[in-house]
Amino acid sequence: MKNLTTLLMPLILVGCATPTMEIKTNAKLEWVNGLVEDVYIAPTQKTVTVAFQNNLVVFVRNESTTGQKCVSYTTNNSTKLDICGTELTLFNNQGIPINVGQLVLGANAKHITFDEDEELKAKRLSTISKQDQLRQEKEDRLIQLELWKLEQQKRRIEAETRAIEANSNKTNEKIDAVNDAIKSIGKGVENHGL
Repeated sequence: MKNLTTLLMPLILVGCATPTMEIKTNAKLEWVNGLVEDVYIAPTQKTVTVAFQNNLVVFVRNESTTGQKCVSYTTNNSTKLDICGTELTLFNNQGIPINVGQLVLGANAKHITFDEDEELKAKRLSTISKQDQLRQEKEDRLIQLELWKLEQQKRRIEAETRAIEANSNKTNEKIDAVNDAIKSIGKGVENHGL
């Protein structure tokens, strides 16, 4: 047994000492689980290449996300990488997030930005401006409706108050008439000596 261990130990050490694959890099992916991966982002930003456990993993950009705030990349096994500015999210082939981190660009990656295309940004801002304008118009209409409701309540209260006052005046008139009748009965009683 000791001889077998002695024979296998150099093979194990040689296997562990195999150099890792090296690629030209211009950025790093720093994951929250502590893993840091060197990557190469093509100048066109169409691919992100990662050397992972002696394999090259190439993420290809989803063209429908070009120029958007978040750019998506996928591999041939449907693993997805989203890059939003410097924020990273890695999804498995079922669309479940499996890791998050940040993109750190190297000194030789100054040409790379994940900002929006100016035309798309202008369209997005125009859309936001229109949405804000519509939201403001809706708020103004709601305020006008609330003011109209308050005015209607005020008018109803005023009408009810006038009705109460009119009814109160009639009641007062009735009370006055009854009092007058009682007084005249009282005077009649006095006059007749009852």
